[in-house]
Amino acid sequence: MNAYRTLSAQRGAVLPVTMVMLLLLTLLAVTGMRGSRMENRLSGDRAEMRRVFNAAESALREVEQRLARLSGAEDGRAAACMPGDSLCVLLGERVREVREGRVHWCWSAAPDAWWADPQNAIDYRGSDGVTRFVPAPREHAVVVGEDGGGVNLSNLGDPAIRTHYYQVNAYARGGSGGAPVILQSVYARRHSN
Repeated sequence: MNAYRTLSAQRGAVLPVTMVMLLLLTLLAVTGMRGSRMENRLSGDRAEMRRVFNAAESALREVEQRLARLSGAEDGRAAACMPGDSLCVLLGERVREVREGRVHWCWSAAPDAWWADPQNAIDYRGSDGVTRFVPAPREHAVVVGEDGGGVNLSNLGDPAIRTHYYQVNAYARGGSGGAPVILQSVYARRHSN
């Protein structure tokens, strides 16, 4: 009889031990699912950020290519972009101001609103006129300065070589509302007077 009591007592302990083990396994499974879900979300964010960066870089390269195709001194610079322009070249005052010896970008306070304004930038349309990025990146070039306006003393009859310097800016934002990407480069364009 003593063996019978021990056996029945052991049978009664199996159920609580099994329930505790099932609870632990369930907690481990839920934690693993949360971790994999977080990992998927992070990899999705990384892919979106890479796509947005590529969009901004495409817009940046397109402006540089359009500047390279210009011939002569005329680059179409203006105080504001015009709808339908294939290249928007702005004056420096439109994008930056100097206060207390420091440069402040005009888009610093509200970049989305500033870049959305059609007077500040144009949509990137790609070399074939169609963008595959949604929303379309925005782009412009800014006149930074120029040199070479002097006389060519070595050959007075030859035209002088001039160099115009541009700051090329591109802005892109993903559809999920993540942080925007703003890329900048400096482009030098040489031409003869």
